[in-house]
Amino acid sequence: MAQVEMPQEIIERIKRLYGYTDEQIAAFSPKQRKARLMELEGMKYKLIAEVVTAENCACQHKKGENYVFLDGGALLPSESTVRVICAWAIAPMVPFFYLFYDRLSEGLDPNGTVFEYVKCPDTGAACGGWGQVMFKLHWEKAPG
Repeated sequence: MAQVEMPQEIIERIKRLYGYTDEQIAAFSPKQRKARLMELEGMKYKLIAEVVTAENCACQHKKGENYVFLDGGALLPSESTVRVICAWAIAPMVPFFYLFYDRLSEGLDPNGTVFEYVKCPDTGAACGGWGQVMFKLHWEKAPG
């Protein structure tokens, strides 16, 4: 894969956000550079994880509530409608942030993945757990 040039605007952003040095940026692989080119496009999106089913949830998640995240995975509690933030519920969502950038870097719609549902890892009462929640995930592009 040929070396991909990154605009100075992106270089400055990733230095500011991640604390990368010029040497670290110079050592990026072509794939890392390609993914970083999507930084500015990715900032236009938020991941919405909507509760579609909830049974015996200790955090009392209810159908229709949601978690809202920035493109890089930062939870936005002020935009989320769940009453309690649950680490168990969020954990299975992590791979979707990688899928998001992979699809963007290939010029594809981030909502075009085959997989769009995740469940919290609790097995539910029938299998010896406590409860279970399923979420439907989708990316929303900010207007403008």
